[in-house]
Amino acid sequence: MRSKARILESILKHPTTSTFIRSKTTSAQYVASRFRDPTFEKLMDKYKNYIKVISVQDLILANRNSPPSVSLEFLSRLSQKLHLNRGATAFLRKYPHIFHIFYDPVKSQPFCKLTETAVEISRQEAEAINACLSLVVERLVRLLSMSTSKSLPLRAVFKVWRELGLPDDFEDSVIARNPKIFRRCAGNEPNIH
Repeated sequence: MRSKARILESILKHPTTSTFIRSKTTSAQYVASRFRDPTFEKLMDKYKNYIKVISVQDLILANRNSPPSVSLEFLSRLSQKLHLNRGATAFLRKYPHIFHIFYDPVKSQPFCKLTETAVEISRQEAEAINACLSLVVERLVRLLSMSTSKSLPLRAVFKVWRELGLPDDFEDSVIARNPKIFRRCAGNEPNIH
């Protein structure tokens, strides 16, 4: 307390002397003051929507009906988990070139399926991934070689499987089919491989 009083007395006696008082900046203030790149921000908004579209597309393709479809009631129940802020129906209507909403008179409820163009793009994507399985194996080997223990939790690979170009069933199509290169083992924690 006395040191603060001495500083104040010094400032009052010598008004021409300038003193700098350092203010503390919180991390929230620092993040808020950073320069934001509008192009990057726009890209990230589009990427978030892309991830949502892919999530709904994967749900539809996982259904073995002919044609693959999902009820809007089911999507509405998952809308919070999928981060569909305005609901499933509003999200699907935002992308009419990808999703087609139709009414099934047998089940008496609306369903959603992929458009023919979206199905064709998904088929081409699956073919491209299967054609590049040797590159996928190489990417996984590189990823594992960066680790000091030469192992990674499978949940970490699941977070970036699409960005690495891995197929949906990479556990079976890549890891299990290459036992000379990869081995699944139990992790340090329960239910971790």
